Amino acid sequence: AVEQSELLESSTKKYGCSVLMSDSFHCLLSVRVQRMCRKIDQVIIETDEDEGHDDYSEEQETMEFFTFDMDVDALKRDKSRRNSKFMHSDGIGEDGDDLIGPGNLTKRNLKRRASMSSLAQPFAPRNDKSNAGTTYPGGNKSPFGHRASRVLGGITDGDPITGVTPDAGNDAKKKPMLDLPTTTARYDISLWSNEDMKLIRRRYSQYSFSQEFSDALGSYINRDWKNASIMFKRVLEQTQHDGYDDGPSQYFLGIINKNNGVPPRGFNGYGIA
Repeated sequence: AVEQSELLESSTKKYGCSVLMSDSFHCLLSVRVQRMCRKIDQVIIETDEDEGHDDYSEEQETMEFFTFDMDVDALKRDKSRRNSKFMHSDGIGEDGDDLIGPGNLTKRNLKRRASMSSLAQPFAPRNDKSNAGTTYPGGNKSPFGHRASRVLGGITDGDPITGVTPDAGNDAKKKPMLDLPTTTARYDISLWSNEDMKLIRRRYSQYSFSQEFSDALGSYINRDWKNASIMFKRVLEQTQHDGYDDGPSQYFLGIINKNNGVPPRGFNGYGIA
């Protein structure tokens, strides 16, 4: 089992897939989820005794590889898009307000929050030279107090109103991180209708992607490499139109081109793993 897991993990790089599963695991899935998976190859598990032999024996162990196509980066792109839609290039919000401070708060909202905080604090003099060194109610050095800091999102550094620090611009440019679960997640069938799941699968449900690849793989296995080459190229044209390359199609086209479009002697539809 450990060796098979290592084989699957290492083969993801060869086929350019995010995840691979064996036929044994694939059989444990529900029929609905099985249909969402894609068979990408069938291989002979070669042992030391089989090394150097081209002939297939029924005693040799075989395995089918399946993948569940996922565009995980779509979550990052969507998160960036949703974050950026609140800030236009001119720094003006969708409602016409200037966007400033953490979370792109508008000046109008900041003024409203500051006025709310003043209701909870005794009157404090202006923070100018005349009251330098003044300690305000509650031991605060700021006339806004702890409560105001909480209202303004816990801002304690930088400008007392906006909270903007010298590093704020650099932080805003950082690539958004994908939040992944850190503990065991309970399975729920509603997962398949989750908006995130729809997003990472959208790329593969816009056309007959899986069926066309399946036809190409069938031709490849049946030694009809001329037709397989045409269909694999067609799959790649579709995926490249959507801005990405299909790893398995590239892999098989590489083998076909390496052999000048002619299956090698003894090829029986199985690869060697």
